[in-house]
Amino acid sequence: MNRFKELTKLYGHTLKEISEGSGVPYTTLCDWSRGASVTPKAITVYKVAQYFKLPMELFIDLPTDDEDLFKKGVSDGETGLHTK
Repeated sequence: MNRFKELTKLYGHTLKEISEGSGVPYTTLCDWSRGASVTPKAITVYKVAQYFKLPMELFIDLPTDDEDLFKKGVSDGETGLHTK
């Protein structure tokens, strides 16, 4: 599972909600979620990160050495999450 899909599931947002809130086309988010778009454009990552109020780095599949960044970012309680 990719980071975008994990975060979407973790915070309970639908792709439609993210699309409407971020301005990223629904089809782009679908491709990213299912792994068809392995490297989304920087502007796409930026808009989605702004929607969730999270750093862009959390949405990028980084090498295994950076797993701690992801775990810290979603569990530190200071992420400023866009929650329902």
